[in-house]
Amino acid sequence: MKRSLLRKLSYILILLLVAFFLLESVLSIYYYQTYGSFRFATRGLFKKIATSFTKKEDFTEYYKAQLLVRPDSSVKMTRAVFQETQATSPFQYHPWLLFTITPFSGTYVNTD
Repeated sequence: MKRSLLRKLSYILILLLVAFFLLESVLSIYYYQTYGSFRFATRGLFKKIATSFTKKEDFTEYYKAQLLVRPDSSVKMTRAVFQETQATSPFQYHPWLLFTITPFSGTYVNTD
């Protein structure tokens, strides 16, 4: 009876190892080529998933800087200006101009 239990456990272990190597090979082809910063692609993927759930960007330092520049503004308006400024950040590629700021029209920030 112990022999059959040991055999089942070894089959499960082998199955898990094969599944891991299959997952690692697929992820190394698709994921690691783009985001490869870890030795194993599965570790990088799980690390990215974990940080996406736990890490929230804290912009309070940027808000403080905006409040120092505009001391007469309210915190609500400062956050709105900062969020609009962040929305204007993406660049767009043009063949002769290279990268330009994408057009954006907001309440406080407008770019052409």
